[in-house]
Amino acid sequence: MTEARVLTCADSRYFHFLPFFEANVERKFGVLPLIYDLGLTEAQRASLRSEVRRVAVPEDFAGISHGFVRATHKPACIADAFDTCPGGVLYADADLLFVGPVTRHDLGEADIAVTPRTARERRPDYLAKGSINAGLLYFAGTPPSRALVAAWAEACAVGDRGDQMALSDLLAGFDLLGPLGPATRDGMTVLKLDARVFNDTRLKTGRVLHFKNAGRDPRVTAKLDRFRGFEERHPRALAAYLATRRTIGV
Repeated sequence: MTEARVLTCADSRYFHFLPFFEANVERKFGVLPLIYDLGLTEAQRASLRSEVRRVAVPEDFAGISHGFVRATHKPACIADAFDTCPGGVLYADADLLFVGPVTRHDLGEADIAVTPRTARERRPDYLAKGSINAGLLYFAGTPPSRALVAAWAEACAVGDRGDQMALSDLLAGFDLLGPLGPATRDGMTVLKLDARVFNDTRLKTGRVLHFKNAGRDPRVTAKLDRFRGFEERHPRALAAYLATRRTIGV
């Protein structure tokens, strides 16, 4: 079966993530990501090797909700990508680092895959932003997943909710904070992936590491730079180190 295509989005403020991101994705997936332009300069666009696309997004996509960027651009970009991504769309924030690929074996027959919040994040201040971390999302391009993305876009247009809260509300019937694995309801299968592996904000056990707030916190940016160096120069050692930590339950 065809593998999912990695997609990310950025404006000029987040361009600095993109050159390494596209190289990292190419190393792990064998193909460059699809990048959506939210306000890059022409020089920035020209410097990228990936296909760069534009699509209309909400004007206030970068507004703040509960202290975080609303990121309501994601549904429009994902919907636009469906027809060019026969294996589905793997949306990834540009501050992610892939230690290994996310494969068809990982995703199975799911219409959508999400990473629910880990136990340490199930506090009111985190849950006010949603029951999932939307830094990594998979949509298969099936009719149920396309319908969900359309509903997600509509939900993001109401009030001041961010992308995570809107999608969490739409998926509330799938017991997002319950057991991991696939859950099917009303003809749609949602796969709840382990965030410690596929969206690791602790940077301790993941195949996908998420350097949250790297665009706003220089300390996190410095940590991302260090891990980038490890991944580029010693990819097998980094993967083995993190796999060992998963095995021993760190």
